[in-house]
Amino acid sequence: MRKSNMEVHVNFLAGTSIEDACTEANAYAVKNNLAIVRFDFNGISCAISQRCDVLKACEKFHEALKEGSERKFFVE
Repeated sequence: MRKSNMEVHVNFLAGTSIEDACTEANAYAVKNNLAIVRFDFNGISCAISQRCDVLKACEKFHEALKEGSERKFFVE
């Protein structure tokens, strides 16, 4: 099955953890055969693919969130 080139932007409710957001975004990408699911979380733009490693995505998020970090976007 060919992966779609489509990208979708989603929103999460307040109180959602970054771990849950990444897990849900990954599941949504797989279920809907999407290339990327994007969302903003605490000022960081996140892009999650079907092949996302959720633990790595969370690490990248926390690294981008650190004070002084110039990175405000990550892809996993």
